[in-house]
Amino acid sequence: MSTTADDDFFLTTFTDIWLHLTLWATATACVIFFLAGLWAARVAKTRLAWVWAPISYILVGGIACFVQASIVAALVAAIYRAIPYSAGLDTTSGLGVGIGIIFVYFHLGRSDFIHR
Repeated sequence: MSTTADDDFFLTTFTDIWLHLTLWATATACVIFFLAGLWAARVAKTRLAWVWAPISYILVGGIACFVQASIVAALVAAIYRAIPYSAGLDTTSGLGVGIGIIFVYFHLGRSDFIHR
């Protein structure tokens, strides 16, 4: 990040863009997987499920999303570095949340593939 106040809202290095995208995507996925874990615990109706279902959903979903989001974020960060454009915090936050939502959509089984 740069040292001037005007440039604090822009990410200019590959590492900054990659980190911001990856963390936003992983955080979004963890929140959604936590809610899915609460739903699974509600369906299981046991006291032990209320503890372990959200924790296991967050761990498995968060790790899977981190691995996939880091690859996509590296590609997006490389594109932003290749063009003369500094990514803003709002742009990378929105892209990160979008990446997280797309991964959760596919992980929770709501996608319908046309190649069956």
